[in-house]
Amino acid sequence: GIVAAAAAAAADRSLRAAGAAAAAEAVLSLALVAAKTILQAQDLHPLAFGGHVPSANTLAAAMKFACRELASRPFSRADGDPSEKFLVRLLLFLGNAATCAAYAAAAPDVHQPHGRPPNPQAAACEAAVRSFLESESLRGLVLSLVTRALPLDDDERIEYESDPESFVWEEAVSRESANLRRCAEKTLASLANIASARQAVQSAVNSAANRAAAAVASNTTDTSAVLMLDGAYAALAVVHGASEAPALVRVMQMLQQHCAAAPPPLAHLLRRRAAWLLGTFLSAPVFCRGSGTANIRGAAGARVEELAPWYMLLGQLLNDCHPGVTLTAAVALRRVVESADAAPQPPEPLEEKNDPLVGLSRQTLLPILRLALSARELDSRWRLTALIQCLLEHCAPEVGDHPATDDHATARAAAMADWLPAAWESAGDAQLLREALLDVGASALRACASQADEALCLTCLNMVSAATSPMPGGETHPMGLVENAFKLWRAAVAL
Repeated sequence: GIVAAAAAAAADRSLRAAGAAAAAEAVLSLALVAAKTILQAQDLHPLAFGGHVPSANTLAAAMKFACRELASRPFSRADGDPSEKFLVRLLLFLGNAATCAAYAAAAPDVHQPHGRPPNPQAAACEAAVRSFLESESLRGLVLSLVTRALPLDDDERIEYESDPESFVWEEAVSRESANLRRCAEKTLASLANIASARQAVQSAVNSAANRAAAAVASNTTDTSAVLMLDGAYAALAVVHGASEAPALVRVMQMLQQHCAAAPPPLAHLLRRRAAWLLGTFLSAPVFCRGSGTANIRGAAGARVEELAPWYMLLGQLLNDCHPGVTLTAAVALRRVVESADAAPQPPEPLEEKNDPLVGLSRQTLLPILRLALSARELDSRWRLTALIQCLLEHCAPEVGDHPATDDHATARAAAMADWLPAAWESAGDAQLLREALLDVGASALRACASQADEALCLTCLNMVSAATSPMPGGETHPMGLVENAFKLWRAAVAL
């Protein structure tokens, strides 16, 4: 498989150089099949890449070939580009090899049960991986990913500026198996998590980031330099990991400075990255709600008052003048909320005044409402509606020993009373979106509690009526819509 992939890749290059593009595409399809075969063999028989003698070890040759292709093969971000698919498969192979447990178990410093020597094939593969991680090839791979895989190209920038809504959501849901940028982010994070490689990976990324920053400083109007700096900040965020709070904070502070220095036509690209980075590090364990009380300079967690400026910055980005920035901030907010909900909760429940997620939800609800109404695509509106429901659930007043002290419940109730009818009307016949809006109505009633005024209650009851009244021609509403309507009705009569 490795020989076939290398031969097909070499033939593809030769044919393209000779102007035979059609033949090159056919040959590249063979390389894709060979690369897929390599991945399958690695998954089922990882030790097949090792040999009893060093000359029989094919893993080192395969990793060298993959690095060479990632450093030099031209590719396009267009959907279905075979070169990008080929590079993704090679990068997946590299990441799997570097983190393979079967190889790591044969390391010289790992205790072997019953004193038995490690499997010869595993030992050969482990030696090849260790040699790679200690060589300049690792630095070359990291630089290739930072400078080629992570930055936006000109076509992507034009697409982002012309249709930011589609671009942001497609980027948010992209998978590492089909997107070179997402695959590069995961591979960099995996390499940085290897103790023996962490320093080299971070050093290479820092070097690339410094060069990109110097290029921007020398010419602030150079679009390609700004895009390279944007990609470098993505790499800085992923390689410093979820446990390095001080480093992540320094990265964010440097990015704020570059956002302020960039010219207005390009600054929105870096503000978009700032929103992405906030979603990355505010969803990390050391920043999550209830993660601890240690100072942010430690690794045990961050205090609420230390998180407040970053939550405030995320709220400001939700009110940005560029739609791509606001949508990216909405994606980041969803990531933060979901991570906080999934994180282990502290032994004692946090009071509302000490729960940063409550304040964040109340601060960001109104911008998300406006964003959901301005969204053009149905899928975008559905995702934002789901986010609104999450925010409302966190806005709900606490009961029991810690009564609520929410001074904005009245304004929130009025905003929901205005937003729900407009959202319901714009949903048209989209059943899933209307079902989600009925759930949002129930959450709004709970979130506003005693401050839920007559307008909000009437709005919710009108939605119930619209979802249950007979349709023209005697047709009935879908059962899911009716069920959600009765849930909303129960929430309304329970007030």
